Amino acid sequence: MIVFSRTIKKRSVICSMTLMLGLNGVSQAVKPSLNKTNELFPECISVNYTEYSNSPSFIEFGNTSEVKFSNVKNLLSEALKIKSNEKLIFRNNEKDKYGFVHHRFQQYYENIKVEGGQYIVHEKNGNIISANGLWLDGLNLNVVPTITEKNALSKALLSANAL
Repeated sequence: MIVFSRTIKKRSVICSMTLMLGLNGVSQAVKPSLNKTNELFPECISVNYTEYSNSPSFIEFGNTSEVKFSNVKNLLSEALKIKSNEKLIFRNNEKDKYGFVHHRFQQYYENIKVEGGQYIVHEKNGNIISANGLWLDGLNLNVVPTITEKNALSKALLSANAL
């Protein structure tokens, strides 16, 4: 019984240490920073980045923010460094029971929707409280199709064994 108890304790300690090291690795993936965006927007409380993009994943202005939602397009254009072949298009908004309105924007590159490229602006009483999302920057893709629609459909049907 004592040997069994020691074995369980050792495994628990090893599992706990592994979990803590793993969480430390995950927390390292988010790089908190008060970088250039904070210089552009001194009203920011914090700006966070992830390893996936050079654009901020989270911008916080706080509950006492006086950053007007009416300026959201300019603010996001500067923060995300949106290029001329990219667009941030409004999708929808939802008001929650606390009075916040969550505005969703979709990323487009060369007029093609970028899956996963979405930004949400959280606003209350006309002021931006925070914004978060994923803006995939640095895209440099040829968007001209190299296959006809007919050939694409034919290959898709063949692949799905639907012919």
